[in-house]
Amino acid sequence: MGARVGAVHTGFFGGIISSTATTAALAKRSHRAAASQDVTREALTFLAATIAMHIAGIAILLFVADDVQPQLLIVFIGPILVAGLIILLNSKKQTQAKHELESNRFDLLPIARLSAFIIAILVVSKLLQNIFGHSRLIVLTFLVSLFEVRGSFIAAIQLQDVGTIDVRMQGSLIALSITASYFSKLFLIHSIGNAKLKTQARKYTLYLSLSLLCSWFTFWSVG
Repeated sequence: MGARVGAVHTGFFGGIISSTATTAALAKRSHRAAASQDVTREALTFLAATIAMHIAGIAILLFVADDVQPQLLIVFIGPILVAGLIILLNSKKQTQAKHELESNRFDLLPIARLSAFIIAILVVSKLLQNIFGHSRLIVLTFLVSLFEVRGSFIAAIQLQDVGTIDVRMQGSLIALSITASYFSKLFLIHSIGNAKLKTQARKYTLYLSLSLLCSWFTFWSVG
């Protein structure tokens, strides 16, 4: 199996479990590498984990929401397409090589804490909306998504299902959750990754953020 394929597989399946833990693992690996070493493999892993996060969000939307609003899928489409295109372009630059599997330790703690996050988000967001309105709900969503984006997705779905927010607000909260997740991953890479990976992560995060903004604007126009 080529190194590029292995990197994408590692990122995607790791991202399904926890994209944040996957990002931390690849950042640590790049930090241990020589300064002159190419980090394309780590970048591919980062992008694949990001795609997995968005696909997991779509799955949560389809299986958790009582009444799925198709226009919400628009929010996810732009970043998935952009990340996939970047992977394709970068893969062409990589030569086929024997892929040595590395045992990356993924932190499953965020998954174990998912239920607690969901309950806390629902209770606090409802309380904040009653007291302060939607503005505090937006702040809370952003802060929570820095740590666990899936819980924030589910909370936004549940809030819409019970009529606390409308579809437009739901889509905006989902987009905000994704944005916060981008920032948290970029922070991880800047904290423990090497210089080359930091540069690539900044560039790709910018592309992803712009595509998310376009997707959100399209969703808002359709919705």
